[in-house]
Amino acid sequence: MGNNGSGKSTLSLLLAGQIEPNSGIISWSHNGKEIPVEHVFTEVSLSSPALVLPEEFTIEDLIQFHTRFKPVDSKFTAEYVMDLCSFDSSIKNKAIKNFSSGMKQRIKLCLAVYSKSSLLILDEPTENLDANGIELYQKLIREIKPERTVIIATNRDSDYASCDVFIRL
Repeated sequence: MGNNGSGKSTLSLLLAGQIEPNSGIISWSHNGKEIPVEHVFTEVSLSSPALVLPEEFTIEDLIQFHTRFKPVDSKFTAEYVMDLCSFDSSIKNKAIKNFSSGMKQRIKLCLAVYSKSSLLILDEPTENLDANGIELYQKLIREIKPERTVIIATNRDSDYASCDVFIRL
């Protein structure tokens, strides 16, 4: 946790292998085996406002594309995401570019949470979410907390209420 500009998002992106450090070295390992930076995405899932979704994709296109690179929970289908996110069925075939920022944030959270990875990094997870979206976030956290290591980068108390360890930047 920390104030705006304290480095939370930068640290999240560094840990997820999305950006390179200006100095020093970051290395990743899982179960004692080193993971090359080009394969970090298989062990780390990230949801961040900095991530851009393919705007021309529908939800179904996005899920099919995503699963080509990362395994997901078997129940993770377009219908499941639409129901989970409380999306109206009329948007199923609409391009993501027509979604609000809150709708996009819900999809990013679902993609990260339902991906089978050992580490989940959530950068500003409730950014752009309304009350229903925040409920979705809290439900997802309750579901996955016992199973995975979760890092939450935020300055909102409600985002890190379920955390066991806190680091202030």
